[in-house]
Amino acid sequence: MARRMTPAQARAALRRAQSQRKQAIDKYDRDVRAYNQKVRAHNARRKQAVEKLNREIRSYNTRVRQNQRRRNTELNRLRASTPSSSRYVVSVWTVQRSFDRLDVMGAGNLLQDDLFDLSEGEAANSAATLNALIARAEPSKTSETEIDALKQTTITSELSVFSTDLDQRWRGAIFSLDPRNPDAARHFCASAREMLAGLLTLAAPDDDVIKANPNFIKTPNGDVSRR
Repeated sequence: MARRMTPAQARAALRRAQSQRKQAIDKYDRDVRAYNQKVRAHNARRKQAVEKLNREIRSYNTRVRQNQRRRNTELNRLRASTPSSSRYVVSVWTVQRSFDRLDVMGAGNLLQDDLFDLSEGEAANSAATLNALIARAEPSKTSETEIDALKQTTITSELSVFSTDLDQRWRGAIFSLDPRNPDAARHFCASAREMLAGLLTLAAPDDDVIKANPNFIKTPNGDVSRR
């Protein structure tokens, strides 16, 4: 038998039912808003990730086209120059053939994009450097744009993390690489060699080399060779 309720009890029960219904609706609304907020946040993150990926792809494609154009330009200049069997010319063409093998093998699909990009950039840099060193153009015929391009480097502030002296030596090497400098080759090679030797010494001190390899290659003076 149903419990008999007074009008006051009935109104109280109705208010409780309405309150519970309102609480349920409010909870549902909060859950919906929270879900929608998560969806919007997810979509925003996804959009940002897609935009970032697209920017990186565009940037990479731009670098690839620039490297290809620059390398082709420098190789054409090198082919047009007087043939030489010097070790410098042989070395540059060895770098070019090595990169061509990477390209033919499809190494771009096997290596990380930045490694393949750097490989092609290095091939272009080697040809550009040799062209600058063997150029016989008059200083007045060398444009400022060409000189600026010659002094471009992907090394910005990385060397300064290890040593300010190494950073200055590299900047000095780049600064000397100017067609108007009659002794550019010697200045550049000397500074670059000292920078590389200093970097090797910092990365692998003599004591560490001797400990790791007691049969280390020695210099004529008996010191650790950096060759």
